[in-house]
Order: sequence, then C-alpha cells, then structure tokens
Amino acid sequence: MPGKITTIPVEGDSGSVPTGAMQFLNDWPGLFLRGDDAICLLGELQWVQEQLREHCGRSLPYLAETVMKIIENDVRSKASGRE
Repeated sequence: MPGKITTIPVEGDSGSVPTGAMQFLNDWPGLFLRGDDAICLLGELQWVQEQLREHCGRSLPYLAETVMKIIENDVRSKASGRE
C-alpha cells in the first residue's frame, strides 16, 4: 500500500512481508517486491521491452534491465526450487 514503510526488523511479526516501501533501521527507505509480485513485474517489463525494441528500436533503461536480471536469476530461479 502506498504511504506505508515497513521497518526491519519487524517487531513481533514472523509473517510474510508485503510489497512496498521498506526501511532497514536508519538507512534510506527502499522498495521491496515479494517474489510473486516480482515475477509478475518481470513479465510486464519483458512486454514493455519487446514493444520498445519492435516499435522504437530502443531498450529499457539500465536500472530496469538490472531489475529484470535480478528477478530472472535470483527470484524466479529460486522460487521454482521451493518445496
């Protein structure tokens, strides 16, 4: 949900963490994507990338490409090995 920042550690909670803003102690808030949301985002980014290449001859910016690689290599591959 927009506007809410989850701080780590989450006191008294051992449940799953939602997609959203997250902050580790006094560090900058960042963005956390749950694995299932990340896999959906990967599909959407791949579609956008395909459209950009096909219609504009361009590709996604470096950061978007980096996020896609992280999801492909570290999220989706690990999720497929879950029991």
